[in-house]
Amino acid sequence: MINRLLENWLNKASERSYQLPFCYLLLNRGETVIHLTRHCGMEHGKDIITRDSEGNYRAYQLKGVNGGRLSQKQWQDTVQQQVHSLIHTPIIHPSVDIAKGHRSFLVINGGLEEEVQAAITAINHKCDLTGKPQDKIHVILKGDMLDMLRNIKEDFLPSEVDDFAKLLDFYQQDGRSFLKKADFYTLLNAVLSTDQQNLAKFSRAVSSCSVLCSLALSSYTLAENHFAIVEGWTLFITSILRYAEMQGRKIADVKREIDLAERIISTTLTNLWLEVKDVPLLIEKTGPGDVPTYPYQLTIILGLLAYLSVRTPNTIETDINQQEIELFISRHIQYSQVWGESALPFILSIYWFLKSRDPRVAAELLSLTLMRWGNRDGLGSNFFAEVYLSADEAVALQQDWQMDAAALQDHTTIEYTLETVVHLCARNGLKELLIQWWPHISEQLYRDFEFTELPDYYLWRSRQGNDVTRIERTGHKWKDLVEQANQVREQLIPPLLKERAYFIPLFLMVYPHRVRRNIVIWHDKNI
Repeated sequence: MINRLLENWLNKASERSYQLPFCYLLLNRGETVIHLTRHCGMEHGKDIITRDSEGNYRAYQLKGVNGGRLSQKQWQDTVQQQVHSLIHTPIIHPSVDIAKGHRSFLVINGGLEEEVQAAITAINHKCDLTGKPQDKIHVILKGDMLDMLRNIKEDFLPSEVDDFAKLLDFYQQDGRSFLKKADFYTLLNAVLSTDQQNLAKFSRAVSSCSVLCSLALSSYTLAENHFAIVEGWTLFITSILRYAEMQGRKIADVKREIDLAERIISTTLTNLWLEVKDVPLLIEKTGPGDVPTYPYQLTIILGLLAYLSVRTPNTIETDINQQEIELFISRHIQYSQVWGESALPFILSIYWFLKSRDPRVAAELLSLTLMRWGNRDGLGSNFFAEVYLSADEAVALQQDWQMDAAALQDHTTIEYTLETVVHLCARNGLKELLIQWWPHISEQLYRDFEFTELPDYYLWRSRQGNDVTRIERTGHKWKDLVEQANQVREQLIPPLLKERAYFIPLFLMVYPHRVRRNIVIWHDKNI
């Protein structure tokens, strides 16, 4: 059954959807991925560029044939020219010594027709005759990739029946739905042992987890579901960070795998930006009978694009223009809406992006957004979804005609993120806004959760720890509040997460229930 699953996946995979697991198979063989294409016109036949353990460069061109054979017509129409570019166009990349040359590989998730085999054999024979073996084309076919997968399948395929069922469920999704994050996190951690392991076993488990992540996300990749892809790889990174912390490893021990996952995220967000950037106004008016989800989706898109602009220049070769994204955000931010506490990290992402450009503009955005948040006929009096509810869940709950007022009130809260909001306002000098809110704030409880084990901070849900609840005192002096807002208990933030501080905004957008004042204020001070 497992072999059939792997073969079926390769048969239906496009070159985009099998590109990622193939990259991790290369990592498993000791290669370092230097470049991962966005499939644009500048790739010069090179979808993947790597450096092997001996420092030699390799370039890979991937073709999807749906498990069939690459035909002579396909070869003559497109592939032959791409292979020529793959071989003869030098690798232009800051990390590559152009004088060393490279080996060229054609990767196909199927086979070759006899005429194509003959053409490739002729190319390689000519290279032998002319004394240019470096110009040979090496072919990796579906059978070769299946052998690579079978060699590590015991590591990346979960052994428990329930976990394997989860993998099948993700694999069979149509890819257009929201990602079931709790189940996805559980699936990834099914191959990460809690027992102490040596470095070799540790590295193999990390690499295997990445292949599992690629396989489980394949339907979302085929559907080009950008949000689900980003969430999936963010869950992968957090799983690996927790695994490293539990095993007492350094960030260097997982750098290759995390760097590649971040490159995938940046590439996916770049594709999202290219999809929406030329839309005149990214607004759809809903009719009287429609569920008003679009303004919430817009909030999510703006938060992701803000992260893209801050992070992308450090992760992939791109022509992303920060000023274009800033203009796009400023044009659309007025149409966004906050559905509940889980919207806060998307607002924070936009705020942090603007703060890196102009702190005054960032403070104004924060003030306007929070005013709209609070002006709901009295803060906390209307439905306002708690932090564990996503936008779609909040809308479904709000629209449920069967829910009575008492049940609705159970999900109406701003307690988990209220302290964070208050202290951000204090740090930005938003005194008048806090004065307006203070009668309500003084009636609320501040709620938090302290973890028994710090690596559990990365868990989707942790059952080990203590709920902490306290009442905000009413007699604050402004100076004292500002001083308190600048204090951070750094020991409550996982060390490896602080080392990858730029990852924090994305982590919080995927894990909104981890929005706590210490991590938010720490990042706000260190941005």
